[in-house]
Amino acid sequence: MATPASAPTIEYLDAKDQVAVLQEENTQLWKAIEMMQIDFASLAKRVKALEGAPKESKKAGQHLDVLYDFLIKSGQKGVTYKQMASVLKVTPRRAKQLKNHISEDDRFIVVRHPTRTNSHVICLRKVRK
Repeated sequence: MATPASAPTIEYLDAKDQVAVLQEENTQLWKAIEMMQIDFASLAKRVKALEGAPKESKKAGQHLDVLYDFLIKSGQKGVTYKQMASVLKVTPRRAKQLKNHISEDDRFIVVRHPTRTNSHVICLRKVRK
């Protein structure tokens, strides 16, 4: 006996079950995506805090002004961190701590030492006129 045209077929019922399963999987995936977005946002916030720009400091600004004046007056092309420490009368460790402030300052540029591979030189940025 033939089934009427309005009666659901087995293929239709299987497809309906598959759609329900896929919809459930889809909602689970969206929940996972939302959780990952929250995790990503919190990690991005932590990275920003770790890599963020240095906090403004009067003392660091004064050190950079002294270094700038020294490089201008002495006519040197650049100084290493150890030399900078002796110019500023601070420890080499403190001079290294100024690295982020130096990189943020437009007057200076930090380049690799031409002969010492493990050393950097703080130079004045050339001003184009």
